[in-house]
Amino acid sequence: MKTILILLCLATSAFADPLGGITISKNKQNQTVATWKGSPKGKAGEARPLDEHVAALAQHPEVEVIEFDGQMGGPGGLTGSGFAALTGLPKLVEIRLNGINAANMNAPGGAVPFGSQGFTALARMKNLRTLSIQHANVAVGDIAMLLRTSTSLEELNTGTKFCDELLAAAAEAPKLKKFVFGHWDNVPKDAPLTLNGYGKLAQMKHLEILSTGIRHPKDVPWSQLTPILGSIPKLRELTLIAAEDEAKRKRGDPGPVPFTAADLAALTKATTLTDLGIWHATLAPGSLAGLKNCRSLKSLTLRGTRFDEADLATLKQAIPGLKVQIVGEPKQR
Repeated sequence: MKTILILLCLATSAFADPLGGITISKNKQNQTVATWKGSPKGKAGEARPLDEHVAALAQHPEVEVIEFDGQMGGPGGLTGSGFAALTGLPKLVEIRLNGINAANMNAPGGAVPFGSQGFTALARMKNLRTLSIQHANVAVGDIAMLLRTSTSLEELNTGTKFCDELLAAAAEAPKLKKFVFGHWDNVPKDAPLTLNGYGKLAQMKHLEILSTGIRHPKDVPWSQLTPILGSIPKLRELTLIAAEDEAKRKRGDPGPVPFTAADLAALTKATTLTDLGIWHATLAPGSLAGLKNCRSLKSLTLRGTRFDEADLATLKQAIPGLKVQIVGEPKQR
């Protein structure tokens, strides 16, 4: 009996998964990726990565990308402390964490409770260029610290957690080139995002790609925002998402705050702008004429946006070779 118990213990140890369901493989770019994919709402008994499993990746110096997608929060969930063991990984350049909790991202323990230890570790990673951390329960101060102290970060996607304080920190980020953030209705009201905060974008000397969603266009009107965006010195790609309009349409109330020709004309100051996307918005009659002098523009994407077909045809004549992509409804007015 004793011999059987010993063999059972050895067998259990042999088949234990030190990575907690994390798999290591090659992606299409031939990068070595540590991946975990969970169900959107988290199933009972579902294996999910814990801090100890993340720390175990330190034994895999070949890892270049970490991608976790699924419900990682709740009691005993990922806190980020395990990333402290990975600061020495020589090839790690990209981390994507998507802790899904569509019901309430700010519920205690309801989404990824990624804490200060995790952000301190991320800031110390000398080769980390890309970070995406969405649907996460994180502190504003932690993200601000990362932006100010990371010497390698070039791309940041923070999902919906953003405010004036973080834009001020982003303006101090030494290498940030790509920035994706939004300010939806589920962001706490004690984290304001105002025109003063948006003004910091014009100070970002290295920023080339920006995607931003606006919760209340009436509070931050397009007429005041687009001149700021047009002042970003190296901006190449810009996506504007009218978040409030999209939410209203889902409730059956269009209530849009339309773009005018003057709003879009302000973007022509960005002489390096080649790609423009406008999502879930309404373009007032004649508004597309505001882009006719944007000679650097090569691509325009209208996703779920109301526009005038004749206006679009006129713009295409004004900018020969302009590539236009129409995605989703509503389309033309």
